[in-house]
Amino acid sequence: MGQESVFAENVKENGDSAATMESSQLIMQQKKGSGNSSAENLSSSHGNKTRDSDQKQHDIIEMSLMNGNGENQTEEDKEKIVVLDGGDNAGDGGGAENSTKVGFLKMKRCDVRYLFIALIVLIILIGIASIAFLARRFETKAYEDLKFAGHFSDHMVLQRAPHKSIVWGYVTLPSNDLTVEVKLQGHKVEEVYKAHVERFVSGATWSVTLKEHDETTPFQLSAYVVHADGSLNSDNNVDEGSYLYNVTLRDVLFGYVWICAGDQLMEESQDSEADEKVDAGSNITPDVRLFSLHPFRSDILWSNVRNVKHHWTIPSKDTISNTSATCWLFGQKLARHLKYPIGLVLATFPDSLIQDWAPPSSNKCEQGRDSGVEGESSGSKIWNAMLHPLTEFSTYGVVWFHGVQDASKDSANYSCPLIHMINTWRNHEHAKNLKPQGFVKPFAIVQIPPSQQSSNSSFSRVDIRWKQTMNHGYLPNSILPGAFLVPTIDLVGSHLDYNELSERLLSGALSHAYSSSNDNVGERGEGRSYMYDNQLPINYVFPKNVRENPLVISLKNTVTVHDTQGFEVCCSKDNSTCSSLYMKVPFAPGREWVDAPIIPSVAHIPTRDIQLNVAMNCAHKITGLRYLWREAPCRKVQNGSIKCPIHFSDSSLPLLPFIRFSFDSKHLLDPDLIRRPIMSSWSIC
Repeated sequence: MGQESVFAENVKENGDSAATMESSQLIMQQKKGSGNSSAENLSSSHGNKTRDSDQKQHDIIEMSLMNGNGENQTEEDKEKIVVLDGGDNAGDGGGAENSTKVGFLKMKRCDVRYLFIALIVLIILIGIASIAFLARRFETKAYEDLKFAGHFSDHMVLQRAPHKSIVWGYVTLPSNDLTVEVKLQGHKVEEVYKAHVERFVSGATWSVTLKEHDETTPFQLSAYVVHADGSLNSDNNVDEGSYLYNVTLRDVLFGYVWICAGDQLMEESQDSEADEKVDAGSNITPDVRLFSLHPFRSDILWSNVRNVKHHWTIPSKDTISNTSATCWLFGQKLARHLKYPIGLVLATFPDSLIQDWAPPSSNKCEQGRDSGVEGESSGSKIWNAMLHPLTEFSTYGVVWFHGVQDASKDSANYSCPLIHMINTWRNHEHAKNLKPQGFVKPFAIVQIPPSQQSSNSSFSRVDIRWKQTMNHGYLPNSILPGAFLVPTIDLVGSHLDYNELSERLLSGALSHAYSSSNDNVGERGEGRSYMYDNQLPINYVFPKNVRENPLVISLKNTVTVHDTQGFEVCCSKDNSTCSSLYMKVPFAPGREWVDAPIIPSVAHIPTRDIQLNVAMNCAHKITGLRYLWREAPCRKVQNGSIKCPIHFSDSSLPLLPFIRFSFDSKHLLDPDLIRRPIMSSWSIC
């Protein structure tokens, strides 16, 4: 009993000690066998004291957690709370659970505190970085925004001498005291140009005009910003050739740049022509470079090219497989003949009308348009987005292949918007003084070919062909000088013969665009004849009596007759003329187009005089004459080729379609003195 009393006193004095409690319980178990009554009394006394101690310990823990989460307690007090809470529940197995709960609360308090501190540090770092970025941006004058215009890139071709090229671009500047310097470096050539930055609505631009160059070796073209004091960028110690934030174009060539524009006729690339375009990749001329635009319209006028489809690329079998067959083959053959680099810029828009390609100055042509036609163009949108930006780029010539949509809609006016487009383009470049004195920008106009479903009862494509010549039947003429015509009426069999088409383009270019009077290529452009300089009949002899004498047509050049069909005369009971679009005029009976076959005595014999049998189908006055006035006027011969009734003997080119009217039955007017017919659709502007 003496030992138990001592133990009880220890428990009372040290009720907050878990180790003493555990020891007392062990001693009690060891003394259990010494007397039941003593054990029971001791157990009862210990139980009462333990419950009092347990309540006291829980009160201490609860108050500690409630008073500021124990912030004012010492580490010793906190450990004591944890030990007491675990000790008084040891008997019933709850110590581990409560200890875990308290530990979790303690960890949670620490995690929240550390997370809060980390968030503050992160905000401070972001603020410092933002301030540094903004300071850096203004201190370095935004050189990262220095760039060339959209049509400049590596591998490009600039227009060679005697023409000049403009190099320009954009830069974002916070001030106006900086200058852009452009450096042109090549073999034994190093030139530096300075351009002051000017501000416009479209942005801050810079521009320099390069000297004339005729070298064929590659150049490097660089642009960089210069401070008002003449130093480069923000670091005056930067070595030349490694300027910070500069823009550099590599593999830049000087050559002839041609633009290929139009609708799906220009865009088409047929798989059947793949062997002609590339012979296992071995016939590719590397100095022909390609650049193309996405079809795009805009209501506002663009100065910069924004819709780039392919930047300047060196041709390969893959890159040209989907390229315009007309454009690529022409450029390839031209490069081989001239021995100069050729740049080809492709700008096409399928199913487009001529009014969309014409500049706003062509609004005077609107009265000739078909109003109320579904899908009708509002005018100039393709000019705004695709052609006008290209007028800022010095180019040599244009190949125009277009007319499908205008033919399908029977557009009443094609000549007027076309001449406005050509003249505006030429005037824009002339104003920049980029061309040598007397140079006229050549335009190659490819006639709209017969369609695969052509019907000779329709005249829509015939009418477009005529309007493509400004109602003359040939190019160049007094209304459209500096242009040449490329016929296609005999090139459509199972598909359009692009190889022959490109040969005709080459012949026309060498005869007109590269003649000694238009360029300095000398012997490269000489000796190539092209038979479409006023190739129409130069004299007509009408019989006094059509029943007895033939109608005689005299030509400037020797021709060969392959077929007796193709000519028609307007047979009229009075002096009135026939419509150009109908066989018979439904509202004016008594006048119609009738066949006038060629007298076969000259068949297959070179001649300059052709006789027509007009008495066969006409017993009245003749007031008009037309030739090949059909959608598909030429026929397929036995070898599968297409032959027209008359071809020139020297070049094998077909005599082009034409139409002439006379208000005097004694003679037809000379082509250069043509009277304008009374039909409004014939007016140019």
